[in-house]
Amino acid sequence: MNKNPVTSASLAAVGFDSATQTLEVEFQNERVYRYYGVPWVVFADLQEADSKGRFFNSRIRNRYPYVRVGRRAYFLPKNKRSV
Repeated sequence: MNKNPVTSASLAAVGFDSATQTLEVEFQNERVYRYYGVPWVVFADLQEADSKGRFFNSRIRNRYPYVRVGRRAYFLPKNKRSV
């Protein structure tokens, strides 16, 4: 998914797939999360928000199902990790 950089102390970039209503958020710490079932209007409001981090915390975090992807994301049980 293509993401666009945003000006924020906590978010680095955001992207949206309207066909699947999937929002992808990359944080300044390089962790990436995908949020599912997010309406397009919420994505549009996020892009226009004065404080992207505050908007994310109040309107997205803990409101939509999500998975962690990208940097340092583990999908193996602890006993199977090589790290």
